[in-house]
Amino acid sequence: MQITDYFRCVKIFCACALLFECAQPIITTHESKKTIDYIEMYHISPEWTKRKFAITKLSKYSDEKTIDTLISATYDSHTSVVIEALKALRRNKPQKALERVIELAEKSDDANIRWHAIRTLGYYRDATAAVIFAKGLHSDDWLIREESIKGLLKINDTTIRFISIPYILQALDDPSLNVKIAAMKYLNVYDYRIYAQLSKLLVESKEHQHTLLIHLLKALKGYELDSITKEKIINCLTHQNQDIRLAAYEVLITHQKIAKRHKSTTTQ
Repeated sequence: MQITDYFRCVKIFCACALLFECAQPIITTHESKKTIDYIEMYHISPEWTKRKFAITKLSKYSDEKTIDTLISATYDSHTSVVIEALKALRRNKPQKALERVIELAEKSDDANIRWHAIRTLGYYRDATAAVIFAKGLHSDDWLIREESIKGLLKINDTTIRFISIPYILQALDDPSLNVKIAAMKYLNVYDYRIYAQLSKLLVESKEHQHTLLIHLLKALKGYELDSITKEKIINCLTHQNQDIRLAAYEVLITHQKIAKRHKSTTTQ
C-alpha cells in the first residue's frame, strides 16, 4: 500500500468515527423530546385517557422530570391515571417517590389505589414500609391482606424477619386460601411456631386441595418432622398429583438429612 493510500484510509476512518460520535446526541435528544412531549401531554390534557396514555409511555424513562411527573400523576383526579402512575413507579422504584407511595398505601380511600400502592411498595423492599404491610393484614379486603404479606416477606432484613413471625402466623390462619398460600410462597423464616401452624394445616388438608398441599409441602422443607406430620407426608407419596408426590419426596429427603445431622451432633 502506498503512503498516500494509507493516509486516505486514515482520513476516511476518522471521518466515520466523527460522524458516529456526532450521531449519539441526536438519539439522546430525540428520546428527550419524546419525554418532554409526553410530560406536556399529561399536564395539558383534559381527557383522563390521554393523561393515562402519557403516563404509560413515561414509564420507560427514569430522568428527574419524568419521575416528578409520575409522582404528580399519583394526585390525579382519575383513579385509572393514579394506578397507571403507581405501575410506572414499580419499574425504577425512585427513592423520592417512596413517601408518596407509602401515603397512598396507608391512607387512600380507594381500595384499588391502595392495593396498587401496597403492591408497588413491595417492589421497594424497604424496611420502613414494614408497618404499612402489618396494618394491611388487618384489612377487610383479602386482596390487600394478600399483597401485604407478600410485601412484608420480601423485605430482606433480619430484624424485620424476626418481628414478622406473628404476622406470618396471622396470614397462615387467614380465612382466605390465597392469603395462606401467599404466606407459604414467600416464607423466609424458620420458626417452631410457624412449623406448628404449617403442620396443623397439612394434617387438616384434604386430598383434593392440590395447590394448598403443594405450597404446604414446599414450606415444610427444611424442618425436622414430627411423627404425625411425617406420616401425612408419606401418604402424599402415593397422591395422584405428580407435583405433590415430588414435593413430598423432597421434604422427606431433607428431613432425613436434618435428622441424621442432629443425631450425629448429639452422639458426639
